[in-house]
Amino acid sequence: MTSLTAPSDQPGRRDTPRVTPPAGDWTPWGSQREFLSQAKAILSRVHKRLTWDRMAELAEIEHRALKTYRMPENSPDHRAMPKPVRRQIESLLDQVKAGVQARGSMAFGADANVSVERSPLLGLVAPALAALVVRTAAQLHNEGMGVVVSGVTRRPGTRVGLSAEDRRTIALVSRARLTLGLPDTTAEIHNLLVLCTQPFGDWLPLPEVLDEGLGTVRLIDPEQLMPTLEAEGLAEDVAGLSSLVEEQLFGDFKESLGKLPAAHAESVYTTVRDFVVRHPVVRLHKLEAMLEDVPSAVANRIRTGFYEPLSARLDGSDGVALCAHCGNLAKSHAGGAGWLCTTAACVQNEPTVPRFFEASEEEHFRLTRGLRQYWLEPGIDEIRLFDALKAQGLAPRLYPHRDRVDIDLGARSDIGLDLKAYASPELLGRRLNKKPGGLAHYAQRWLVVPDWLANSTPGYMDRLRGALGGGPIQALTTSQALDRAVALHKNRPGETRA
Repeated sequence: MTSLTAPSDQPGRRDTPRVTPPAGDWTPWGSQREFLSQAKAILSRVHKRLTWDRMAELAEIEHRALKTYRMPENSPDHRAMPKPVRRQIESLLDQVKAGVQARGSMAFGADANVSVERSPLLGLVAPALAALVVRTAAQLHNEGMGVVVSGVTRRPGTRVGLSAEDRRTIALVSRARLTLGLPDTTAEIHNLLVLCTQPFGDWLPLPEVLDEGLGTVRLIDPEQLMPTLEAEGLAEDVAGLSSLVEEQLFGDFKESLGKLPAAHAESVYTTVRDFVVRHPVVRLHKLEAMLEDVPSAVANRIRTGFYEPLSARLDGSDGVALCAHCGNLAKSHAGGAGWLCTTAACVQNEPTVPRFFEASEEEHFRLTRGLRQYWLEPGIDEIRLFDALKAQGLAPRLYPHRDRVDIDLGARSDIGLDLKAYASPELLGRRLNKKPGGLAHYAQRWLVVPDWLANSTPGYMDRLRGALGGGPIQALTTSQALDRAVALHKNRPGETRA
C-alpha cells in the first residue's frame, strides 16, 4: 500500500515518510504529535486541503487546544490529549475507512471487516441544516443584503459571517458525508447552500435522512432562492426558527391589520392575499385600484414591501413574457423549445402559454421574492380549489380569520381545509400531528394535497395517511376534496352556503 507523508511542523526539517497504521488499529507508532499528523493525512483523503483548524471542527475540539496537543513534548505549551478527544479522532478515522470501502475506490486491507457504530448526531443533520438555511435567509432579509453570504467567522458586535452554531452544523454535515465515503465539499458555506437546492437523496443519502422520508426534500427553492416549506418545518423545533422569515416578511403587514376591527381586518387580509396570488405581476393602475379599498396604513405596507419594479424579460429582450395561466413571469425553455412558468405549482399542472407585452408600456410590478415563495407558490392550488368550489354552487371562504385555514366551506360549516405541497409526506404528517394549527378549530379537518404532487410521487397519499396515524386529520387530494365537498353540499346545502 502506498505510504502517506505527513508534513513536519518544524521549519527547515525534512519530511519523513510514515506508514499508515494497519486497518482497525489507530495506535500511534510514536508520539502524540505523530499520531495527529498521521490522522490528518488520512482524513485528507476525503477532506481535500484539510487544515488543522478544519480538523479541529470535525473532531469538535477547540482550535487552540488542538494546537497544544501538537506541540513537541518538551515544549512548555504541550498538553496531553485527553482520552475522549483521542476517541473522537479515532472515530473520524474509522468513518473514513468505512466510507472509503463503501465507495470501493480505496481499500485499507482485503480482510478488513469494519462495523462502525452510527452516531446519534447524524439524526440531527437535516433539522440542523434546515435551521442554518432559515437563519441565513432571515439575516439576509433583515440586513437587506440581497443574496450575499459570507463564509468568514462572525466577530463580536457584527452581524455578518458564520456563528459558532453555523460552524458546528457545517462540521456535522461534513462528518455525515464522510460516513458515506463522499468528499468534504460542504465545508464552504456557498457550496453547501448550492447543494441545498437539490434533494437530500442526491447529495446526502444518509439512512437517517432517507428513513424519515426526506430523500426528495430540498431546503432552498432553486427558483426563488428562499427556504422551502419543508425547511421551515424541519427547523421548527430548533430555537423557534420555523416562522422567523415569515415574521420578518409579514410582521409590518400584520401589525397594521391588528389596528383594525377584527371583522374588517379579516376582510382586508383575504382581499389582499387573494389579489396577490392572482396578480404576481401587475400594472401600476390595477394595483392602485385595489389599494383604494384598503386602509391607508395597510396600503402603504403593500406599496413598500409587497411589490418591486419589474425588469425586462428573463431572456434579455425588450419585452416581458407572462404565463397565460397564473400571470407570473415565463422564461424560455433551455434550448429554446417552448416556455416555462417560474411558478412551480403552475408548471406541474399544464404547459405554459406565454403572453407578451413591451417593457416600454405602463410600469409593471412583480411580487418580491418572499411573497412569491410563501404566498404565491402555495396560493396557486388554493385559489384553484376555491374557484372550483364556488363554480359548484358552494360558498367557501378563502383564508378565513386571517389564514386560520386556507379554505372553509362557509361561516356555519365545521369543515376546514389546509392545502400543503410538501415533497415528503412523512414530514408533512409528523408536522400536522404535532401542530395542526388552525385545523384544530374545525370538527372535520381536511389536509389537502395537490393532485399533481400525489400523482407524481409513488404512494404519496398512503404514506401521508400512515404518517398521520389515523388521527382526526383526513388526507385528501384536491379532486377528492372537491368531490366530497360537492356531495356534502347536495346532502346538507345549508351548511355550505354563506
